[in-house]
Amino acid sequence: MSNTPPYDPSQPPQQPPAYPPPPPGTPPPGQYPPPGGYQQPPPAGPTGQSVAMDLRTEKTLCYALTWVTGLIFILIEKENKEVRFHAWQSLIFFGGLNIALVVVGFLGSTIGFIGIIGFALNIGYIVAWIVMLIQTYQGNTVRLPIAADIASQQS
Repeated sequence: MSNTPPYDPSQPPQQPPAYPPPPPGTPPPGQYPPPGGYQQPPPAGPTGQSVAMDLRTEKTLCYALTWVTGLIFILIEKENKEVRFHAWQSLIFFGGLNIALVVVGFLGSTIGFIGIIGFALNIGYIVAWIVMLIQTYQGNTVRLPIAADIASQQS
């Protein structure tokens, strides 16, 4: 048996034991400074980028969700021409492939053999997406036919 008295609703609730206060200068629990103290993040301006992000990562992210992230980076990146090139190329190439897939999908529902073209376009879409992600992450610039010329003019 325990020495705890039985519950009595007329009595006020018991408080847990108080802990001694921490020594002066101690940060709150869970908020410890990193080794070497707190430091300011690097400024975004001098790099020539609107987005404070690694350039290689930013160029790779232009292809992450195909034309969607291309459009996002066109809207948010105003300064860096390389990033804008990749964003425009992603939007033009993958956006064009999406439109072609929709058209082929409609035609494939009425003309049977067109479905084979749609299948080939889907495979090409996936392969191109993976190649663009890998090549851009490795620092290479792949110039896709037609899309690269238009992207160069736009960026």
